[in-house]
Amino acid sequence: AMVLATILRDRGDLAGAEELLRATLDAQRRVLPENHIDTVRSMAELGAVIRGAGRVDEAASIGAESVERARASSSAAHWRTGTVLLEYGR
Repeated sequence: AMVLATILRDRGDLAGAEELLRATLDAQRRVLPENHIDTVRSMAELGAVIRGAGRVDEAASIGAESVERARASSSAAHWRTGTVLLEYGR
């Protein structure tokens, strides 16, 4: 789903990317541990899509939560955690 969401975002279909990422995030939250790195990455990507749509305050909130969860993750040394931290400059 992340790859398709990225393609949608890159093609300018931010609404489609957001819808897909929200559905993915909902599913991940149901089946994965709270701070699982895949959930954190989906959250960070959702924030990026929302930021691209001009909803900066909402994106900042999602970005802050993704950073908090990335730091709390048992996968703190995972490269995806670094990607989240790099993307949100923390």
